[in-house]
Amino acid sequence: MSLRAVFAACCLAVAGCGPAEGPEDEATSQESTGEQPLSLSDPAYAGDFPDPFILRDGNEYHAFATNAGGANVNHLQSNDLAKWTRVADALPNLPGWAAPGFTWAPAAVKRGNGYVLYFTARHRASGRQCVGVATSPKAGGPYAPHGSVPLVCQLDMGGSIDASPFVDDDGRVFLVWKNDGNCCGLGVHLWSQQLTGDGLTLIGNRARLLTHDRAWENPLIEAPAMVREGGRLFLFYSANWWESDRYATGYATCSGPLGPCTKQTTDGPWFHSVFGLAGPGGAEFFRDTKGHLWMAYHAWQAGKVGYGAGGARKLWTTPVVIDGAGRPALVKRPEGRGVAMLPNGYGGVALNSWGEVRSFGFVEPARASAYWPNRDIARAIAVLPDGKGGYVLDGYGGIHPFAIGSAPMPPSPRQVSGSWPGWDIARGFALLPDGSGGYVLDGWGGLHPFALGNHVAPRPARGAAYWKGWDIARGVVLNAEGTGGYVLDGWGGLHAFAVGTAAMPRAVRENQYFKGTDLMRGVVLVPGGGGYVLDAWGSVWPFRTGPSVKPPPARGNPTWAWSDAARGISLRGDGKAGAVIDVTGAAAIFSF
Repeated sequence: MSLRAVFAACCLAVAGCGPAEGPEDEATSQESTGEQPLSLSDPAYAGDFPDPFILRDGNEYHAFATNAGGANVNHLQSNDLAKWTRVADALPNLPGWAAPGFTWAPAAVKRGNGYVLYFTARHRASGRQCVGVATSPKAGGPYAPHGSVPLVCQLDMGGSIDASPFVDDDGRVFLVWKNDGNCCGLGVHLWSQQLTGDGLTLIGNRARLLTHDRAWENPLIEAPAMVREGGRLFLFYSANWWESDRYATGYATCSGPLGPCTKQTTDGPWFHSVFGLAGPGGAEFFRDTKGHLWMAYHAWQAGKVGYGAGGARKLWTTPVVIDGAGRPALVKRPEGRGVAMLPNGYGGVALNSWGEVRSFGFVEPARASAYWPNRDIARAIAVLPDGKGGYVLDGYGGIHPFAIGSAPMPPSPRQVSGSWPGWDIARGFALLPDGSGGYVLDGWGGLHPFALGNHVAPRPARGAAYWKGWDIARGVVLNAEGTGGYVLDGWGGLHAFAVGTAAMPRAVRENQYFKGTDLMRGVVLVPGGGGYVLDAWGSVWPFRTGPSVKPPPARGNPTWAWSDAARGISLRGDGKAGAVIDVTGAAAIFSF
């Protein structure tokens, strides 16, 4: 049955499409954490920062990376994992055996009252890459080379690179690394060997842990990193070519630091290219001040893979947890959820799935009252007519105010007729033009009025489409008079509704429709009649209402062919420009 046929049947079932009934109404509340969120929608550092390693020293974090810009070891410092500042070269002088310009993949560990840094450098005598060691009394350095020869230098195997230290629960220290056989047609393996307690000398026998033997890994594996979490010992590694979007991260589980290790990512990588991010690899692990495990890694921007394409291997940081099956899992990044342009057109606010409200353009920072870290529950955002604040809708129907800059916090909602604790069914909401209240849209098409502050709740909506048991409603918009509006379904259908006894809005004409495909993501109206719908690929489709002229095509809006990337749309007050938010949380401005 087509969606329009379902709608027709629905009209018969609800007495001529009278006020929509929604899921059972219950009171809901959401409490703020009181903390400002750390956004994970962007790289931690936007400059080139390959092969990153993060070392925590008390409340400070030091990030080290492969040489660039004249520094042997690039060095960033942060106090919150959000804002990073470039500081002095962590290894200003190389040892005598090392040639400059080829210093890669640094990694550090605290030993005793000081710190030890491991790095890869070009062996002057052989031209191969080898692993050196340096020390410093401070976590951020500067580090000074230790010893007159490399710590590890498997010349008969192509050299040695990508050293990473691991301190086990019993205090023993180990080093894992890769022999660089792909430099010269030799085999490539990952190795481990114990270190002395000071981290400066290898002892005992070295063990071969892994080699590349899976299709997704070819032609090599590299960048090993060992971490113990959730009662298991994991060995992470990167595979495939670093300058391609096929570069990815896999892992194995090990009986001990010297193995044996069993690959778990046999049919494909654990972490691979995703929307907006390509070739994630070079993973290393660290703990924050609360003991939570994080992964630092580099990745290209999608569409700019390789330095020749203008790309950069940017620093990303992501929390990692162990799931119920004992497998590592990335804490999901918050996705973009909604966008709202301010009436003055100078910018707007963007919402991510955790409830974080971020300003863009010439807009002061937002002060939000609700935030749910690691929970995909925020659903929509709207600003008040004065542009001084607005509201966030959560999936349970909760409505939460936020203020912009130093403006007072908007009043709390009251007389809310739609809320469903524990049921993620709210899909959108629209504010009345005078800011006195609005309507929440549930996934079945129900419209639920609410009041703001001391205002009286709006009159019920009538004539709205309703699909009981079918989560297909995707957006709602009110007209400039606040007397009616339209509900957007996932296929592109636009269904008029009226407020109270007001006349039904004009019929929609020439709207884009994808029968059977849940592709639509948002709807907006323009002054004078008509509007636009947004599909998941980023296309902005004009439609007209009644006898109005069809609005002009959008210009400059980003598109992602065949990718479910777009999440929301908003227009400037004059209807001459707008913004689209994508899954990463980035807001892009477009015009007509």
